[in-house]
Amino acid sequence: MRRQHLLRAVTLACLGSITAAGVVRGDESRGGHRDHDDHARQCDSRRFGAVNDGKTDNAAAIQAAIDHCAQGGGVVPISGGGTFVTGPIQLRSHVVLRIDAPTVLKNTTDHSRYQPAFIGYPFRFANDPAVSGTGPALSGRPEAMISAIDAEDTGIVGDGTIDGSGADPAAAATSDNPGALSWWQLAANAKKAGTPYPAFPDIPTSNGLPRPWLVEFYNSRHLRIRGVLLTNSPMWNLGLRYDTDVVVDGLRVYNNANDPTGAPNTDGIDLVGSTGIRLVNLDIDTGDDNLALKSGLPGIDPAHPGVPTFAYYKPPYNLPKLPLSHVDIAHSTFKRGHGLSVGSETVNGVNHIRAQDITFLGTDNGFRIKTGRDRGNEIFGMKISRLTMTDVPTPISISEYYPTIPTATQGDLVQPQIPETQPRVHDIAISDVTATNPQTVRNVVTSGGLIIGVPESPVLNITLSRISITSANPSGIFMRLRNVTQLRCEAVSIAPLSTAAPASGHAFDNEGGLSSLTGCDVPPPSM
Repeated sequence: MRRQHLLRAVTLACLGSITAAGVVRGDESRGGHRDHDDHARQCDSRRFGAVNDGKTDNAAAIQAAIDHCAQGGGVVPISGGGTFVTGPIQLRSHVVLRIDAPTVLKNTTDHSRYQPAFIGYPFRFANDPAVSGTGPALSGRPEAMISAIDAEDTGIVGDGTIDGSGADPAAAATSDNPGALSWWQLAANAKKAGTPYPAFPDIPTSNGLPRPWLVEFYNSRHLRIRGVLLTNSPMWNLGLRYDTDVVVDGLRVYNNANDPTGAPNTDGIDLVGSTGIRLVNLDIDTGDDNLALKSGLPGIDPAHPGVPTFAYYKPPYNLPKLPLSHVDIAHSTFKRGHGLSVGSETVNGVNHIRAQDITFLGTDNGFRIKTGRDRGNEIFGMKISRLTMTDVPTPISISEYYPTIPTATQGDLVQPQIPETQPRVHDIAISDVTATNPQTVRNVVTSGGLIIGVPESPVLNITLSRISITSANPSGIFMRLRNVTQLRCEAVSIAPLSTAAPASGHAFDNEGGLSSLTGCDVPPPSM
């Protein structure tokens, strides 16, 4: 017990106090900014053979430094400038990885070093030969460049760069990648062709081509990620899965969304089934969700194809059946990307989310909830406030119909059988949102937004307060409403209003299924 307390004390000294300033100026000879770890134990990977020549694979040397440091707690600095190439490495409890600018920690382009991660497939089971339809076995190969599993008091700090080599050509041609294409190009090609990746025929390309993630913490606690730049990620940049007590402060994410491939599936941060998360001072520019709040998919029982059965939370998978809860997001900037998203994988619920003082610059969406009948649960207790958006086509979007919303004229019937995965979105407060749309920029605000529920489970108890949405679209805009109960509107301004049907000069369209509306400018039903 005494040793555990000592280890945690050492690690906390390494992590330093989490402040809005993030990192403090240190000795310039050590690479610019650094953290409060002057008195912490140092385990320099160069002492274990690491070299910053941009060619040598340093995975063994860096892992040796981490494992050595784990014996007493401390910091593993990656410093001195240059580029340290590495394969997958795993953090341990009581060890902090510190990367000092201008140093770069760069991923290998040897694709064979990784077990691909799948969007929607369970952690560490994507290639289990005992589980039907999961692809070839890749025993012992991680699914992230940097990972921590069942760890505590660990993290990544500094102002250096972690480069995932996502856009870099593969090191060598293989039977399923004869052109030695990059992870991004492979994904783009598979999506364009509409065919699965050759090695994984059971995985739809819509789920993301199997690729490794950049950084992943799994079932870990007391984590601090601060200041570093994540870039060029093969797929997700930072995944926090089933973690507790996490602070992410000053994280920067940049994936070139102007790349011809679009930097596919490069979510900035993905939270899955975690609790007690604080995200502040983020700066994210990427090719998919800037921030995604999730709790998992149900899984399919092969005996009942097409029916969600929570198979992933039973043997042989036994994933934690946990909601995502108690997340605070503040003082952050989201640039290119899909915005702040809840979902779509919400089968264990998402609750008690607070987001405030967020700037959106050219994201595809602002605040978005996306769930569906095959992946839903309770989504509630959200307070979203003080959002500033520029050139965001859809500022507010809440839908229980992911991935496709039927048109108002198509309609939709109450389902005869209500699945366990029925979405139930309720108790959401959105306030102080300003969305503008200068005509000189690329994105035109095409919609005032939408709030659309399914008929058997209407979106319930939504408050919109002090919302101002302005578009450069001369035809006007409006917000779509369908299957919503208890919507309260206070000082909602949408301009210019569309004078044509279906909104006909009103701020909202009425697609049916509305009840108990207060203060909302809604016409008679358009259906």
